[in-house]
Amino acid sequence: MSESSGEYFGAVTDITRDVMEKKRILYENTHDTLTGLYKYKHFKYLAKELLQNMPAGKLCAIVMLDLDCFKSINDNFGHDTGDKYLQVFSSVMHAMPVEHFLTARRSGDEFCMMIFDCEEKSEIEKFLNDFYEALKSTHIALTDTESKTISASSGFVWTADSGANLSDLLKYADEALYQIKKKTKGSYAEYSA
Repeated sequence: MSESSGEYFGAVTDITRDVMEKKRILYENTHDTLTGLYKYKHFKYLAKELLQNMPAGKLCAIVMLDLDCFKSINDNFGHDTGDKYLQVFSSVMHAMPVEHFLTARRSGDEFCMMIFDCEEKSEIEKFLNDFYEALKSTHIALTDTESKTISASSGFVWTADSGANLSDLLKYADEALYQIKKKTKGSYAEYSA
């Protein structure tokens, strides 16, 4: 801007394209392109922040999930159907209340969630039950004549300690996941040492 004889002169530049490009790059750096969920690295960053800032008297849980029999979906119906299966599963994760759920794709058919801002352990379990009920009512068309209900197994660990180590919580939830997968599929289990 400049002023001359009481008049103002200036140039206006439209930076919309630059701003949109920066937002696109940020989104691609933090989100999985196939599912739209957070990438695992960004999930860990956000989960650590939520954990460290957890108010006294609140609880949170780390949940590790694995799709059941996903390899057979890819092998029998192709990778395009496998991608669709991942997307439909992710849509159930997206539908969970954002004020209590942080969701991410870890890799392949592995996912994770943080359930936070809970008053007691039973609230965490209610959210997990809600998630599994939503999964049970979600069907995916594998072919023109065949559909399937999505099945996933998960393990979780909960804490009321804002000073807990996130890496340990992730490891414990992972251990609980593999324990439940040895026994049954399509359910969740709590970590026990």
